[in-house]
Amino acid sequence: MTEPTTLAPYPDAATHAHDELRLTGMLAARAVARGRREGWLPGAGPAGDAAADDDASVRELFTRIERRLARGRELGATLAMDVLRQRLALTLGEQRVVWALVGYDLDPRLRQLLRALSTEDGPGIAIGALMALLYEDAR
Repeated sequence: MTEPTTLAPYPDAATHAHDELRLTGMLAARAVARGRREGWLPGAGPAGDAAADDDASVRELFTRIERRLARGRELGATLAMDVLRQRLALTLGEQRVVWALVGYDLDPRLRQLLRALSTEDGPGIAIGALMALLYEDAR
């Protein structure tokens, strides 16, 4: 897919959150697929997204998000999560953890994927699930 040179900024926080949660879901589905392939996760559980295994799709969505945020900053638009990440100087990994936590509460599919990544019992998101989301070799 060819992107225009200048993308429109996000019109609102909900549209931005939708893209960020979609990206986080793709990363989580990819981690689940990787865990099953490598044998550190059982085969049962939520099915992965076909695009999750496609690094190009993940990079494309990430680039699109960053370009839209940058364009919004150029035009003086403010989105709460973008302001938060700038003020706290969050790394990309820290940003993804924040989105995983938000998504755990808001998105049932992402919650299911994050639970599938957990190798521990208990409520909430296990640290191991977040590590699997962020790192290729999180075992």
